[in-house]
Amino acid sequence: MNRTKVLVLIIVFVVVIDFTNGNLDKQDISTVTCVLSNSKVFTQCQDSVCPSIISCIRKYESSYSNINIHVENGYHICKQTTDYKLKHHLHIDIRPLDQSSLTKPIFTCQRDTSFLRLKTTFDLTINISNIVVDTNQLKQFRGSLITIDAQSSNPSLSLYHEPNSNVLTLNNVVLNNANSMPSIKHYYTEAGSITLDYISLIINNCTINNSQSTGGISSLSVMKIKANRLMIRHSTISNSQAFNGLSGIYFKGKDLEIFDTVFDGNSMPGTSFFTARTYNASVTFSRFSNNKVKYGGCLVLHSDSVLIDSNVFDRNHGESASALLFDSRDTENYLTNNSFTNNFALEQGTLYIGSGGNHYLNGSIFDSNIGKSAVDIYFGFRNLTMFGGTFINTTTISNNQNLSYPQFPEYALNMTTTVPMMERNPDLKGGCPSDFQTIQLQNGNTTCLKIHYTNEPEYVYEEDDESWRPLHYIALLIIFLYFLIFCFLMYWLIRIIKIILNYLYKIIF
Repeated sequence: MNRTKVLVLIIVFVVVIDFTNGNLDKQDISTVTCVLSNSKVFTQCQDSVCPSIISCIRKYESSYSNINIHVENGYHICKQTTDYKLKHHLHIDIRPLDQSSLTKPIFTCQRDTSFLRLKTTFDLTINISNIVVDTNQLKQFRGSLITIDAQSSNPSLSLYHEPNSNVLTLNNVVLNNANSMPSIKHYYTEAGSITLDYISLIINNCTINNSQSTGGISSLSVMKIKANRLMIRHSTISNSQAFNGLSGIYFKGKDLEIFDTVFDGNSMPGTSFFTARTYNASVTFSRFSNNKVKYGGCLVLHSDSVLIDSNVFDRNHGESASALLFDSRDTENYLTNNSFTNNFALEQGTLYIGSGGNHYLNGSIFDSNIGKSAVDIYFGFRNLTMFGGTFINTTTISNNQNLSYPQFPEYALNMTTTVPMMERNPDLKGGCPSDFQTIQLQNGNTTCLKIHYTNEPEYVYEEDDESWRPLHYIALLIIFLYFLIFCFLMYWLIRIIKIILNYLYKIIF
């Protein structure tokens, strides 16, 4: 009898502890497959067939950690207008049911619906493959086609402490005609196609076309990403417009990688088409063409380290840095084998270097660029080293003719001094003085170039509304406060458990 009583007490104790800890997650590591049907017969999930993405997730997330959503071919209607909050750690895979089909399932987002809207404080990975998403019958106060807010349950932690597992991967996905129409009360910070907070984005072999935003000044036409990483590979982003907003793409995070991607025909009324604030930025084998920005430039990079290699910047229009502006934090930055052609800068520079550190410009071509001053390159108090570059057909729209560049295109470089090599020292025979760079001109002549520093004001890095560096001290303080609260709750929990056990003991005995 005594053994029975002791066993009952132990069971009650375990149940109480389990309940107070909120351990209600019954997930296992198994996988479930849900078929997404476009048939009107299904209004709710039946035998693993569901009418929407969210209905699949809602049905299985408490029991499975991996949910495969296989989409029937044909046309589907987007059905989500509000955010769905996930309750567990999840991996979600969305792809066509028939992998061998040459056609992709097509989702049409009408009025104010979105393809996917999620919120979570748990670890989340999502793969979306071989899907087309389009919009029509637009309605005011609509947000992005894809919106995910994966901010940590501890909001004091920095952006860069997000779990590495938080990743959205788009593979062979087409997003057409997205149009966010935010207001101050509805979707105010959402971009046209994609808005992500605290979840990294990988875009591979995708197309984003005619993405727009007709909202306020904070809206963006294509995407707004705050996460550890943004990777865009083998993709095309074209014909986007932000009618009232600042730019097309904004990324704030740790690592930016752009590879073999085309950005063409995008038009912005603000400061840039693509703005990134990162620790590391790599842009290689890509093309930026026919992009127009009213005030700034096509690509603006604020980064600790920059690699710009084998890219084409052609026919871009802007006020400053019509093709590329970058500033970094006193590191070495490399621009190699790039082509800057037919760009128009109303004020300064096809290429605008607004940072300290050492800059190496190797093997780049500047051809037929037009501007008011410093048409090809604009820089102030910077260290610039050039090897094997070509400057041809530079055209200035200013009436001021600067004659300090013998045998060198006028306004090719601002704040520089050049002299013909043989005129400076006939005995050099092919080499420049140690304080000059040797420049091979298009006509075969050689010119020595030296950077001439002026009292040009230092470029001031402009922070946005959030801190650039992690808020370590605030995070530690809040963690300490959480620890005190935890100790306080545990003290009262133990007292309550003792009271319950004493009460049960009196009843049983």
